[in-house]
Amino acid sequence: MSEYRYTRYAFKDGTRHEELCTLTSGDVIVRTGRDNRAAFLEMVNGWNRAGLVGVPHGGPVYVFVAED
Repeated sequence: MSEYRYTRYAFKDGTRHEELCTLTSGDVIVRTGRDNRAAFLEMVNGWNRAGLVGVPHGGPVYVFVAED
């Protein structure tokens, strides 16, 4: 079973918090219907695009970065 790693950055009130996260290939299949790196990268890209749409006033801003 493959694992996909990404870092989630949260920015709020001038501070940054980062967390290294992992998804299994099963997680990627459930979310995308596919299990490959391209599907994982498209999913992370979608999370970032959704974050650009808008954040409630005063809410944290999240940025997701795929790792290796």
